[in-house]
Amino acid sequence: MIKTLNNLAVIILNYNSSELSIAATKNILDLKTGAKVIVVDNCSTDNSQEVLDEKLGNVKNVYLEFSKLNKGYAAGNNIGIRAAEKLDVDTVLIMNPDIEVPDAKILYEMYDCLARNNNIGAVTVKTIFNGTVREPNECAWKFMTPEYLMFGGTILGKFLLKPQFLKKEECNDGVTYVDVVQGCFFMIRMDNIRATGYLDEHTFLYTEESILAKRLEKIDKKNAVLTNFYIKHNHREKNKRLVKYRNKLFDMKCFYQSRKYYITAYSNMNRTFQIVARIVLSVDFEIKKMMIRIRCLKNE
Repeated sequence: MIKTLNNLAVIILNYNSSELSIAATKNILDLKTGAKVIVVDNCSTDNSQEVLDEKLGNVKNVYLEFSKLNKGYAAGNNIGIRAAEKLDVDTVLIMNPDIEVPDAKILYEMYDCLARNNNIGAVTVKTIFNGTVREPNECAWKFMTPEYLMFGGTILGKFLLKPQFLKKEECNDGVTYVDVVQGCFFMIRMDNIRATGYLDEHTFLYTEESILAKRLEKIDKKNAVLTNFYIKHNHREKNKRLVKYRNKLFDMKCFYQSRKYYITAYSNMNRTFQIVARIVLSVDFEIKKMMIRIRCLKNE
């Protein structure tokens, strides 16, 4: 196995969460792998830029990028990917600020997996979500079936559909091939991300992983999970922000808009299906909007 990861850049996308981003950066540096860290501030509305510049501006192997517009997850991470190109690295790790990597071996194994397996486009590991190892594990899932395209994430979907995440019995000892890997933590070689045309910036949030998987599929690449390793995902901070009605509504709009875009651009479903699915999703959105308005206003 390689002794240093100086050809790896870890991209952390910050939005109004400088403390988390600084902690995530420190986490990577403390692993002492030699990996570079690129923190992209996605046009935060708080004092994140000043705090990041003060705390990280002069730290070795840390590079700061400040976006003038917030165009979402894909666009923000693309800023980091293009910054990584200037550093002449061959691999990038996309990592959310609320992720903790408990062991340097995880990064080495992921990097080595990509180096040894040219057929793998992106790789991740299993996830401890808010302190719990969930089964099925939410680190990976299948491509959406027609049923999931129309009802996944909807009120009816909770009753009609079973989870499509990675099941324990599907895991091989070491590497398991999957359709889609989680967007909060995955590693990909630069030549593969270039070949896919970078991340699709038509979505603001949600479905980016499935879109990337479809693009990787077009260049004959698979996705994989290293099933013997875990990272920690603390989703509680995002959950706190979603208590407010305005934040919850925006988050929900992003979900439905992204799903509709995926159906149109990547599902290969016929025109009739697309129209019906978009109607179903629009109706479900309006129902949920009324429900969360009542729920969230009670909590404010």
